[in-house]
Amino acid sequence: LPIILVLLRTAFKFNKKHYLLFFIISTSIIFMITCYFTQKKPTASFYLLPTRSWEMVIGGIAYLAEDYLKKYRKGLACLGYLALFLSLILLTTGLSWPGIYTLVPVLATFLIILANQNDFTLLKHPVIQFTGKISYSLYLWHWPVFVTANYLGLPASFASTLLLLIISFSLAYISFTYIESLRFQSSRYVIATVVAVCTSTFVLSYYSLNEFIFKPQTIQISNYTKNHLDERKKQFSSGCCFISTAFEGKTLDKERCLQLQANRQNILLIGDSHAAHLSQSLREHFEKEGIHLNQASASGCLPLINANGRNECVEIINYIYHEYIKNNANLISGVIISGNWLEKIKNKEQLITDLRNTIDYLHKLKIKTVIIGQNETYTMPYASIAALEYEHNETLWTNYFNRDSYLLNEALKKEFKDLYIDIYSSKSIKHLSEDLTPYMSDENHFTKYGADLTVGEIVSQKPMKKFLEQRQGNRINTRELSKINKRTL
Repeated sequence: LPIILVLLRTAFKFNKKHYLLFFIISTSIIFMITCYFTQKKPTASFYLLPTRSWEMVIGGIAYLAEDYLKKYRKGLACLGYLALFLSLILLTTGLSWPGIYTLVPVLATFLIILANQNDFTLLKHPVIQFTGKISYSLYLWHWPVFVTANYLGLPASFASTLLLLIISFSLAYISFTYIESLRFQSSRYVIATVVAVCTSTFVLSYYSLNEFIFKPQTIQISNYTKNHLDERKKQFSSGCCFISTAFEGKTLDKERCLQLQANRQNILLIGDSHAAHLSQSLREHFEKEGIHLNQASASGCLPLINANGRNECVEIINYIYHEYIKNNANLISGVIISGNWLEKIKNKEQLITDLRNTIDYLHKLKIKTVIIGQNETYTMPYASIAALEYEHNETLWTNYFNRDSYLLNEALKKEFKDLYIDIYSSKSIKHLSEDLTPYMSDENHFTKYGADLTVGEIVSQKPMKKFLEQRQGNRINTRELSKINKRTL
């Protein structure tokens, strides 16, 4: 950015007004690109600099526009602090980020900087002044402190959060006092430090120290997901019957995923990645029973009749409910609904209402339905937890349980009873196989090994046994079915 600004001044003789216009236009363009990119690649959009740069570039507008709004300073500052306070209350983790909602805290901060108003009594309080001075160090230190605590399995509670905040503030104070506040008389120390850090980073990026610290089996367990990506794609039917942000531009392959077969029960599995990670194991089990499984799954929304979320996902779910199922109700023996119910919900009561409406819709079409329940979730990838357990020969996984998934599972199980298949933390599932395969690959998805065991648990439960009872009148001959498939697909 500094180089661009120098070039603009040299080549085009930019003055302050030109620069202000440049910052306004560039910030607006980057923001619009970011909103689009967040819909397509949300994880990349969150972590990569280009899509977050507008949040920093907008600071250029604040610097250049300050003189134009001098007489409105106090009002702008009040508006900024109010918007920032409301952000803490109203913005939730379920919102797309960065995106339109990101404007609220960014513009609030922008107004506060633009106003440069320090006459408020509260701002002059020593505690506020102290926090302001160490704020950048606090910003840098709090993240590794909280991540390390998560890695060590420190349970989330008010006491632990308070402890981590005290540690973060202490490290920030030390960093501010003994690093940020130093005034170097010579640049030699700075250059030497930069060279040492860059060299260390370069070496560690090519030569891992893990081999010297951990057992070979520990590394094998920890790297399971990375070393089995192709198997994972097959397990999920990725890019075919499961559409996610990793397969931009692809849509559900209706011909392969939704073909109805003659003289067999046709069961539909609908959901998100939590339907997809069970799909291969369910398909293999049903084939042995002479049952045909179709799959429609996508990430970015829940499999509900009033789905909302990522556009590609909503489009698939809406098609399945409002066209495919509706047009083929007499040929579909049953529908299995599966999802990570913990994701993308505003509240538990709303989820229960939406699930009830979805089931009522299917029952009106006389289609049997079961819900595969919420599975356990962890605060870090289970493969890493299993590696730690193997390395230290201790049972540690209970330290990393996400209690929210437990509470939600209990609520859904109570609400839906005979339609609900409870798979939460089943005691029949061994977490690590004899060949050191973990039953989960990340915080909440089963490996193929874990999915096979989970499907064994699913088909043994009463709701699934009742669901699989032969439904009369749903079979059709091959010639008639061929016409139906062509018309539908």
